[in-house]
Amino acid sequence: MMTSYMKGAISAALLTAAMLGAEPVWAADEEVTLSVSLFTPPSSDLNKSFRSIQEALNEETGGRITFEMYEASQMGPAPRQYDMVRKGVADITVALLGLTPGRFPMMEMLDMAGVVDTELGENVAGPASAAVLDLSETYLSKELAGVKLLNITVLPNPIIITKEEYTDLDDLKNLRIRHPGPTHAKTLEALGAVPTFVPSTEMSEAIARGNIDGILTGYTGIRSFKLLDSAKYVLELASGGMTFAVVMNQDAYDKMPDDLKAAFDKHFGPEGQQFWGRVLARGEIEAREELVEQGLVIRGLSAEDSEKFSEISQHLREETAAELDAKGLNASKFLTDLEATAATYR
Repeated sequence: MMTSYMKGAISAALLTAAMLGAEPVWAADEEVTLSVSLFTPPSSDLNKSFRSIQEALNEETGGRITFEMYEASQMGPAPRQYDMVRKGVADITVALLGLTPGRFPMMEMLDMAGVVDTELGENVAGPASAAVLDLSETYLSKELAGVKLLNITVLPNPIIITKEEYTDLDDLKNLRIRHPGPTHAKTLEALGAVPTFVPSTEMSEAIARGNIDGILTGYTGIRSFKLLDSAKYVLELASGGMTFAVVMNQDAYDKMPDDLKAAFDKHFGPEGQQFWGRVLARGEIEAREELVEQGLVIRGLSAEDSEKFSEISQHLREETAAELDAKGLNASKFLTDLEATAATYR
């Protein structure tokens, strides 16, 4: 039986440890389970990233942080992922912000053509995504209220896949093309196409049945949703990005013991941004190579069409920023600061 003297000695030891900044002796026994809700399938690079981080955390914490994975919209459809974390239904998610039009107007600007770099490469979206994280407190705290923003990951320059082969911008006129959000819908409209929204899980069936003529998505989207079964022609253009926000319930983060936060923060937040900034670009390169081997036919724009598209994109950026400025959102300054900050990461 523990005497009052023994209890007092233990209390004194804990108090002394706290005063010296040491971890309490019982902290090493605490474990944390975090529910991770993802609308993407297990084969997605986003899902693979969480499993990779889980393996690293197992080694770093002795298995004291566990990700309880709910994949392929098990907890809810894609547009609801952000709110599920905000309300505490899930602890962590990766939200595709374009699926809730108008709710994240400043973040949606990252999707605009010309904001991320245009070349193909592992770090193509890294500078812009890192810059957004740096500027988030200044420009994004209002629209991201209610969650802890962990990271930004961007799928760069989505392509257009179609059943028939198209090789220039004029070919896109009047085509019904599925889009992933309002920013890309504006771009398609400017090109004379008819933007049509179709849930990602229904894309393959929609194009197979002829309900749409094409799909604006990434190479990993073609692979994950088996679009090559229905279409095989791709037109590449520097279309901007598809922005995903890795967000966490603030209470869930705050409740983690300090030593586990330190381990967690190695993979998320500023320390983890370089990893997250490259995940989707790296996956795009790998998927592109695989799909070409499987019969995907890729075409690029001519120099004349590329210049034309660049002019259209610049006009759309300026127009969108002006519209948001008129609403008091300081979007033009955000784009200017974004470009300058991104340059420091190149």
